Amino acid sequence: MKRAPKTRKNVTPAALMDAEKFLLPTYKRQPLVFTHGRGPYVFDSTGKKYLDFLGGIAVNGLGHAHPKIVEAVQRAAADGTSFGAPTAREVELAEVICERVPSVEKVRLVSSGTEAAMTAVRLARGATGRSKVVKFAGCYHGHSDALLASGGEPRGVIDSGLPGPKGNHEFVLHLVHREHPERPADLDRWIADAVG
Repeated sequence: MKRAPKTRKNVTPAALMDAEKFLLPTYKRQPLVFTHGRGPYVFDSTGKKYLDFLGGIAVNGLGHAHPKIVEAVQRAAADGTSFGAPTAREVELAEVICERVPSVEKVRLVSSGTEAAMTAVRLARGATGRSKVVKFAGCYHGHSDALLASGGEPRGVIDSGLPGPKGNHEFVLHLVHREHPERPADLDRWIADAVG
């Protein structure tokens, strides 16, 4: 028997069970199902308000449902939602980025952090000729097989990344020197600066 889709008004705590049944987990599940957000807050299916520290994994810099963002998205969506080819707005944005950031000559605009990380790894591999990258256990580098730090990656894919502990630059140096002993000595300082 098919169930009618739930709307925001009739979402109940039982929605959590539906989430477990129908959604693949990205992170360890918390006993929450959110129904909406306003500004820096999100609301669960019982109406409880939470301060949103996750921020849509960094994409909600202006908070949830900011009126100007909602208006701009509605205006843009009225022109079409996905083209699979460059758009005039995309070219304009790329031009502004290149003008404002002197070291940027070209950009690739993507829809998610996963795509951005995959692109960065591909560019780094192409520029260096190397195939391996360091992945940090307990961190999220995107949802592609090659970037998952743990969780049952297919054999062969896990071998293309070097899992390492979060925040341990000595271990990162060990991995890099083991894989590439020819690396310059100042790499140690660069990694120490990058990981703080």
